[in-house]
Amino acid sequence: MINFVTGQVLDRLGVKEWALHGEPTNEAEFLEMFHKVVGVDPTNNHSIMSNDPADFGVTWSQIESTKQIMIDEWIATEYQRDRKPEYPPIGDQLDALWKGGDAATEMLAKVQAVKEKYPKPE
Repeated sequence: MINFVTGQVLDRLGVKEWALHGEPTNEAEFLEMFHKVVGVDPTNNHSIMSNDPADFGVTWSQIESTKQIMIDEWIATEYQRDRKPEYPPIGDQLDALWKGGDAATEMLAKVQAVKEKYPKPE
């Protein structure tokens, strides 16, 4: 089963300038581990970090729902990843198309066999 880490989900949500100290598995851990950059200290150019959820720009609920969307998308496109290594090389496909006739018919059969082996889900 695929599992996306919180950093990948934050990237998908467009959350920028953050720090995460660990991999949270629930809201309490997220609130403890997540920090958001809220400014820069002009005396030393270091980031000013906040652990106030009001500054986060994201909630644990948004992270969980987006993670589930990402998992669902991954599952829905598994057939594409399964097909890719079994398709004939693209150069061979183009050559058969250019030649036409029996070469194109044979190539179409090869490609179709892969598609039948790994059907696109409904």
